[in-house]
Amino acid sequence: MEYKLLISLGFIVGGVVAALIIGAVVNYFTKGIVKWAKARQDVGHQVMFAIKLAKLFLQVSILLIFITQATSMFGFDVLTQLTQKVALYLPKLIIASIIIIIGIYLAKLAETACLKTTLSQKKNIAIGAYALVLVLFILAGLEIAELQIKVLTETYKIVLYTVGAIAALAIGIPLGMRAGIRKAK
Repeated sequence: MEYKLLISLGFIVGGVVAALIIGAVVNYFTKGIVKWAKARQDVGHQVMFAIKLAKLFLQVSILLIFITQATSMFGFDVLTQLTQKVALYLPKLIIASIIIIIGIYLAKLAETACLKTTLSQKKNIAIGAYALVLVLFILAGLEIAELQIKVLTETYKIVLYTVGAIAALAIGIPLGMRAGIRKAK
């Protein structure tokens, strides 16, 4: 029993050391990205957050693998299975988080592009574009995380179809009226 306890403790300590090493490796390889992100005001915070989040998830995944080995020595099947499932699920959460962060950035770009136009309703269009892009990436992230979002996805499609129909009418009616006026002259 004492032998198993020492081996399990060794696995946990080894996991902590491995997680710290992985963190140092991530820091080393992301130095350039961090330097670039600190110089950027618009996206620097999101990039820094994504790097820290990915590093944290990697460290926790490594630690969970070692904890899984430590718990399996004692025959704690439920705990072993739980840590295995969490360790396997974390990469999906990393990817989902990165997609959502990219979506936040792209939504901000879409909003900025809409605000630069000369349209009279550019603020409303910018808000709509921001919301549509952001929701699209959030839904994509949730889908990658394998959450059951079928209802949300179908609702989003209906909203997109409605926005498309409104845009078609908003553009088509004035163009049709201009064509009719030109023919009358």
